[in-house]
Amino acid sequence: MECNLALDQSSSTFRIGILALLTNEGHSGLGQYIINLVHALGQVDAKNHYVIFKLQGDTSLDPLEGPNISICEVNTRWKHPLLSIVWHMFFLPILAKKYFLNVVHLPSYRRPIFWLHCPFIVTVHDMAIFRIPGKYGLLRYLFHRLITASFLQKARHIVTVSEASKNDILKFMEINDVPISVVQNGINHAEFYCRDKKESQDLILSQLDVNFPIILCVSRLEHPGKNLVRLIEAFSILKKRHNISHKLVIAGSPWNGSPVVFLAAQNSQYSKEILFPGFVPQANLPILYNAADMFVFPTLWEGFGFPVLEAMACGIPVACSNVASLPEIVDDAAQLFDPTDVEEIVRAMSLCLNYESKQISRGLKQADQFSWLVASKSILRLYEE
Repeated sequence: MECNLALDQSSSTFRIGILALLTNEGHSGLGQYIINLVHALGQVDAKNHYVIFKLQGDTSLDPLEGPNISICEVNTRWKHPLLSIVWHMFFLPILAKKYFLNVVHLPSYRRPIFWLHCPFIVTVHDMAIFRIPGKYGLLRYLFHRLITASFLQKARHIVTVSEASKNDILKFMEINDVPISVVQNGINHAEFYCRDKKESQDLILSQLDVNFPIILCVSRLEHPGKNLVRLIEAFSILKKRHNISHKLVIAGSPWNGSPVVFLAAQNSQYSKEILFPGFVPQANLPILYNAADMFVFPTLWEGFGFPVLEAMACGIPVACSNVASLPEIVDDAAQLFDPTDVEEIVRAMSLCLNYESKQISRGLKQADQFSWLVASKSILRLYEE
């Protein structure tokens, strides 16, 4: 463990510990949450001192610096999920006391702790493990069923990112006497904004083997949770019925069940027009959004759903599922559909390809309401309570 924090408890500065061991280099929604929240807190708060615990070699938080920010690097041997749980349960309490932390923020409930000398806040993004059968293995399901509720009950405050997730916490965790606050995520408007479509397509063409026009989906390649098999079926129907020239681009890293997704694409009569470019780096993602004609997000359950807002902020029409948090996130700025009904997905995609300009203007206006600076100020108020 390397830490640039002086062991001086005489200072009147309030010390806040934030766990950033799960950034995964920004390759996940959780990673983006941690990265953006930490950077935003650094902008809005110069009074308190922040102690950021991150894995050695993780550059996703760079450049993170300031007189009130200390970085504690944790050896990468603790990266494995089981060892990470051990570190959080046994080593974090020691370090929190050693560095005189006044409050600790756990940005995910996946790493439980049962004792700290100071209060802790935990962010719960979703309860998808209980909503989507088979999303995780039996061992992880039992872990969350048996351990998570008692862990959350020890928190001073629970933060969640949507009303839908708050309702699920109350339903599945049976939390008593622990306040739950909804603090919606933001998006990075310095990255996600409208750009010239032709220039964006030229840039993407030079980096990815993608021909235009395209329908875009940004999603981890997961089955059944992300519902990509039905999306592929809907795209095939749309191609056949309306003779569109679009390709379907599903950008994301393979995960549980990805072979089922690849097989569905392979079996489609339009298999050559279904493209999997893999994970797209954060710097290229806004360009890819701008290069697309529309965005579709067919997930079966989502605690928040960053991609729909990112697409809206980039000025393209959006079609997405009408489940969980998505209706409250997109309001009237997207074409909603039942994700279990392939014909509804086809209808929503068709409407987006024949969009009216007011859908884009609604999307831009809706995306503008989500700010990391606003979110960080709400989180800061919880720390200071």
